[in-house]
Amino acid sequence: MLKRYLGLFLIAIVVIISFLAPLIIKHNPLSQKFPSFKTPTINHPFGTDELGRDLFSRVVHGVRSSLVNALFAVSLALLAGLIVGMVSGYYGGFVDSVLMRIVDIFLAFPYILGAIVLMVVLKQSSFSVSVAIAAFLWASFARLYRASVLEVKEKDYVKAAIAMGAGDLRIMTRHILPNSVATLIVYATLGVGSAILAEAVLSFVGLGLQHPAPSLGLILSDAVNYLDRAPQMMWFPGFFLIILVLGFIMCGDGLNEYIRS
Repeated sequence: MLKRYLGLFLIAIVVIISFLAPLIIKHNPLSQKFPSFKTPTINHPFGTDELGRDLFSRVVHGVRSSLVNALFAVSLALLAGLIVGMVSGYYGGFVDSVLMRIVDIFLAFPYILGAIVLMVVLKQSSFSVSVAIAAFLWASFARLYRASVLEVKEKDYVKAAIAMGAGDLRIMTRHILPNSVATLIVYATLGVGSAILAEAVLSFVGLGLQHPAPSLGLILSDAVNYLDRAPQMMWFPGFFLIILVLGFIMCGDGLNEYIRS
């Protein structure tokens, strides 16, 4: 329980800071009117980067961008995985075999590597980043949800609904879905942390968001060249990235323990 609340606390802090950015940030994250490599001060809590941009405003906007992209990617993956897992587990037989072989193909690729390959083809944008992550994340959701559907499908209330002549769609949405989706939600919470990290990796290698957009991955990529001169350029975005990912992982683990208890 402590793990769940600590994860929620970390997420809440970062989310509040990022979405209240217009109220707490004094400087435009794209403005280059300040001295370069300025050390942290009251006016610039995280200092400035190599182009004289306020690092605090860039990090906060980068956190918000990473969070929005990750939530959108996980939502797409969750929807696709839920549909495929439901159809596969409910109908079984030939349908199950075909869908699970497709899932196996996607699971054969590490999803970050698959997202990198897909981003080479897609136009580099925030939407494309989310789609690329979702394209290789949904398969694990589908596999997990199929197992839950197979378990719930054998319950007496589902068999009773079938015996009473209920249609497939009604059985899936009214009887199976509400009693099988909890595990998928827990896994989706963990997936948000992974998607945030994947978005940062894509931007770090130059395949995600592009300059001058504020992105944690881009900030970290720029900071590599100036570690000796301005180490704070690496510290602050790295710290926020760790806190954000750790928060979702701890929250997901806590929810998993709560459901199993």
